[in-house]
Amino acid sequence: MAQTYTHTPVLSKVKLGNTTYYLKDADVRAILDTFGNVVTLDKALTVTENGTGLVDAALMYDYVGRQVGAIGQALNLLSASDHEDVENPQAGDFVVESDASE
Repeated sequence: MAQTYTHTPVLSKVKLGNTTYYLKDADVRAILDTFGNVVTLDKALTVTENGTGLVDAALMYDYVGRQVGAIGQALNLLSASDHEDVENPQAGDFVVESDASE
């Protein structure tokens, strides 16, 4: 097994009378082993260069949004909905216009 489980050996089936009941514990552990160490990793609280935790969609959305915002500030990114001076953009300005019908 790829993972170390504290409760071994496992009980995979029980026979009561003439009926055998499969408990699936061994099957589930075999499936979990195919996920590598993702089963035991902690959820990340932040996105960092050398982070090892798993990120969820909300954390990734926040991270990407902050990166895009930083790039926008560095490039003097102007949104047509936020700035009236997009009619006279200056050198180095990037103007993003969105279609109101979308």
